[in-house]
Amino acid sequence: MRALSPGEDMEIIIAVTAGLFSLLGAFAGAALARRTEYEKWLRENRSEVFAHFLELLFEAQKNATDAMYDNSMEQLAQDIKVTEAYRPALDYARVVCLYLPKEKRKEFRGLAQEFWALHSTRGLGDSRHLKMPEKLEAIQNIFEECL
Repeated sequence: MRALSPGEDMEIIIAVTAGLFSLLGAFAGAALARRTEYEKWLRENRSEVFAHFLELLFEAQKNATDAMYDNSMEQLAQDIKVTEAYRPALDYARVVCLYLPKEKRKEFRGLAQEFWALHSTRGLGDSRHLKMPEKLEAIQNIFEECL
């Protein structure tokens, strides 16, 4: 074997260095692409979960309002219907919490409970219906911050 001249030595070092940087670039690009795909998937899932919760909440509000003004039922039966109307939305709120940042989960749970409590508190009369949009707006703001 013959010894390499300084020029040949440098060419080998450059070739090896270029190969290593190419390999490093490929790994970095793949990692960034995977991260971008994950963020896109998470954003899409959050959107679906949040939208489904809002649909459940609107349906619960409609069904609970119908029950509250159904004069064919006794008050206790109306109260039970109101609670039953909100059960799917309140149960699904647990799924929503999985997609929220930890610092927003307690606030969201509280707002969902307050929304239901407003509807089921007869002592507030019809004024409770004026407070519900405020709670709904707060829930919507939490969702928008997370998207």
